[in-house]
Amino acid sequence: MKICDLTYAYSRGGGITTYINNKKTVYKKRGIEHLIISPRKDGGQEVTLTQDGSTRVYLVPGRKLKLDKVDNFFYHSFKSLEDILAKEKPDILEIGDSFTAAFYGKRLRRLSKSYGAKIFFFSHERLDNFYQQIFPRGIQKLFGLFATWFLGRKIIAIADAIIANSEFTAEEPRQKTKKPVLVLPLGIDLSGFSTAKDQNLCNQLSNNGKKKIIIHVGRLERDKKIDLLFDIAQSLDHDKYQLVVLGDGLWQKKFSQLPGVTVTGFLPPATVRRYLVLADLGILVNDIEPYGLVGLEMMAAGLPVLGPNQGGLPTFLRPEFAWLLPHQKQAYLEALKKWETMSEGQKQQLSQAALTEVKKYTLEKMVDQLLNIYQTYG
Repeated sequence: MKICDLTYAYSRGGGITTYINNKKTVYKKRGIEHLIISPRKDGGQEVTLTQDGSTRVYLVPGRKLKLDKVDNFFYHSFKSLEDILAKEKPDILEIGDSFTAAFYGKRLRRLSKSYGAKIFFFSHERLDNFYQQIFPRGIQKLFGLFATWFLGRKIIAIADAIIANSEFTAEEPRQKTKKPVLVLPLGIDLSGFSTAKDQNLCNQLSNNGKKKIIIHVGRLERDKKIDLLFDIAQSLDHDKYQLVVLGDGLWQKKFSQLPGVTVTGFLPPATVRRYLVLADLGILVNDIEPYGLVGLEMMAAGLPVLGPNQGGLPTFLRPEFAWLLPHQKQAYLEALKKWETMSEGQKQQLSQAALTEVKKYTLEKMVDQLLNIYQTYG
């Protein structure tokens, strides 16, 4: 079986990139032939090819586009994709973003049919929620409703089956199609969290142990409903807590101006783990998060979590180690007070419960389930 991942979002970084790279790790171990086709970010007009074990990564000419004031890099034209796919002839084509499905879907469908490939669309986010956040009111809201309808229609038209990362994400396509909509809980590489603490960094952030470190990881954008985190940050006791915010976006400058807050900007995965393993508590606020790999990463670092009671995060966040909260500042602050009053022994129990639960979400289990979906519906 030859599998191809096709999404402009691979060049962006974040959860989709992590998901594809995680698959690549297991495919490499198992010798599964794998292709990744991603836009270049450097303006180059040549197609480059890199071999990494059983994975071939094609970088094709890209076009820079701004989405919600953030730079993204889209495929410059269909020609480079067509040439690669016609040569490689993958058995499975997994499309991971709605724009590729919308603009190139018909031609991808025609090309894949010519050599017997199946198309799976992976729904990494709910279109309705995304566009409600980006275009919240007035004429903009009408545009968001149209974009949701238009892109959803295009996705359903070209996919043989749809894969969603949670039941929450799957609700949207299930309302619109009778085609198979399968849920694949994502996994992470647990071995990356065995790193010892960077004591110098820990001392720097905690003021030599005088403050507890609360950590948030993710893009600082409107679709992540990050305004709640900002409100919470303003209300924290900065003598007790240091909020460490790993991520970039529209809200980065605002966070950097707050006392008791450290903002790092975007960091590569290995550096994110370096921060996670020295934190005391994780915080996540987006109650429309489609899944939230960072929640699993917090669990793998043994962190109790303050998180939302809706969206995709409750897929794996459990009361044994997490507070599942409404999207309200006061609810988060009250949960923080409860955590603060716990004994070290009780906090250790939370940590152990998180470590136990996250073992259910390994890369190997994720890939086993994904391959079963491909074989059953491909």
